[in-house]
Amino acid sequence: MQLFISILLGILATIIGGLPLGLVNLSVVEASMKEGRTPAMQIAKGAASVEVIFGLFALLAGSFIQDVIQGNPLLNYVVIGVLAISGIIFLTKSTQDRKAGQAGFSGFLKGAFLNLVSLQVFLYWLVAAAFLFTNKMLDAQWTSVVSFAAGIWMGKMLVLWAYAVYSVKIISKSAVLANNINRFMGLIFLLLATVHAFQI
Repeated sequence: MQLFISILLGILATIIGGLPLGLVNLSVVEASMKEGRTPAMQIAKGAASVEVIFGLFALLAGSFIQDVIQGNPLLNYVVIGVLAISGIIFLTKSTQDRKAGQAGFSGFLKGAFLNLVSLQVFLYWLVAAAFLFTNKMLDAQWTSVVSFAAGIWMGKMLVLWAYAVYSVKIISKSAVLANNINRFMGLIFLLLATVHAFQI
């Protein structure tokens, strides 16, 4: 049961972090429109691989953060502050035109490169891992970590598959979608901050 929960947490955390339009998402959309779904999913595989690495590294940092927070309860308020500020940033974020660009190569390596240079993805995983650990939703057992990593892979591939499949609709409604997703993300972060505040 715990393994299933860890996989589910990995999927949900990745979907929440992967919904906003970014370099990888738009690159998948572009590839799907111009070359077809198969090349687009090669980009997705590269991005998902880097996402797993980010998630695993964040889990190690998250475990360390948990120990620090337990030794200093005041740091709980830092976690709440980060979540709340992230929520406010997303709620007030304006829509900007973004271009996927060309990384100089295609397929798996392109997806890996684009995700690797997306600093916000790594920062998201640090916050997500710290939240999961401090709220004891995930433990540091290797089985849980492996299951969580599998969930990250599945969640990332699911999100990017959806972008590839519905690329035409995404292109035609990208501005509206981006605004709505930013608001959704902002509300999620504020909700997490509220939940964490009540658990102190």
